[in-house]
Amino acid sequence: PRTALNLYAESSAVLGWLLGEARADLVRHTLSRAEIVLASDLTLVEWDRILIRRQAAGTLSGAAAIRLHGDLGAAARRWSIMRIEGDVVGGGGGLLFAG
Repeated sequence: PRTALNLYAESSAVLGWLLGEARADLVRHTLSRAEIVLASDLTLVEWDRILIRRQAAGTLSGAAAIRLHGDLGAAARRWSIMRIEGDVVGGGGGLLFAG
């Protein structure tokens, strides 16, 4: 019997996988084997910001950004997404640095 594999999809691993960086195949394979993949909605926010920055810098075409956004969206529909409330997702950062 196969042991259940539950994973947290960390932002940099997801980024590396989607951009075809080193170990992309390993990340893709491991995510595909997982019974449960958990991710934060911050992963999705970070990914959108990276796409925007790369387009603005001219290192990513609009068509490629749309394709990559779709790839992440397709994967994320199968994941359990932890919702983060308040200013963290909105970009204010107030909840992260409150002291």
